[in-house]
Amino acid sequence: MAKEIYFSNQVCEQLARELVTEQAELVKHETLVKEIKAKLVDGKMQLVKHLIVGKEFYYDGKKRTALQVDFYEEQDTLRLVITMGLETESRVPSKGLTRKEKELVQEYKTNVHFLKEGHDYESGSYAIDAANELRFLKHRIHLIYCTYWVIDLNNATTPGFFEESGLYVKRPNGTFLLEDLILK
Repeated sequence: MAKEIYFSNQVCEQLARELVTEQAELVKHETLVKEIKAKLVDGKMQLVKHLIVGKEFYYDGKKRTALQVDFYEEQDTLRLVITMGLETESRVPSKGLTRKEKELVQEYKTNVHFLKEGHDYESGSYAIDAANELRFLKHRIHLIYCTYWVIDLNNATTPGFFEESGLYVKRPNGTFLLEDLILK
């Protein structure tokens, strides 16, 4: 028969103080881990924006410009939606546009130009707004296209994780990083 062990009041009080101290340390470490993860995610998001937004690609058989990247953080992944803008020359009729369509096409082109020149990231949002409005007017002009990627954050310790986007594109002649498809 096992002998039961009884602790004195002093021992229990000491254990309770140690438990509180250990719990405080645990909370401190959990907070530190969350902050480090947030910094890593922010670093990856800034890198992807820098490598992709405002750049022109030949993607899915068409010339496209990355107008905006939206990020959605999940448990151990970062989901991305990249809104690409198409060139207007092949998509916009040369004649018969309404006044509003002409204005929006010009606004779209101007903002895409500003984005490519690196003026600001807001230009991409303005180009998307103009393109979205064009979709519902007389000629139903579609100038934007969204692409989706997932980045596994568990790979943050692999070499190159914070040097390349991690956005891979399969082509008949191999798999390439999206930034390798940038048109010069």
